[in-house]
Amino acid sequence: MGAARYTAANYWGYGTERKYVAYMIKGGVSPYDVAAALGLSLAELALRYPDEMPKEHKQVTSCTNGELRSKKTWTRKEEQVVRDYYPTHGATWEGWLELLGDRSYAAIQRKAHNLGVHRMKGFKNA
Repeated sequence: MGAARYTAANYWGYGTERKYVAYMIKGGVSPYDVAAALGLSLAELALRYPDEMPKEHKQVTSCTNGELRSKKTWTRKEEQVVRDYYPTHGATWEGWLELLGDRSYAAIQRKAHNLGVHRMKGFKNA
């Protein structure tokens, strides 16, 4: 069963793109082929559907300046951004996308917790 048979145009039979991805990967189709069928890079697929990815692909994230990096690697600059903005904005602030583009809200919240940074009471997301 190759991914060429299953394109982005016909995954709707699975209900959602997530179900399509899970079905194809569990069925033995390479994550590279699934990503190509959906018009995504492997990094984009891994970011969107980390739970559906095989273990060996879970650490892949998007490219930053042409460089792939692991989800576990946080730069000092990124950590400082969390220290500076998390107390007043929390984890679900839309500004994170501009500052830390490839980091999920959950990853930001986890990093803040690990850094000992807490949300200040009384602030609302702007």
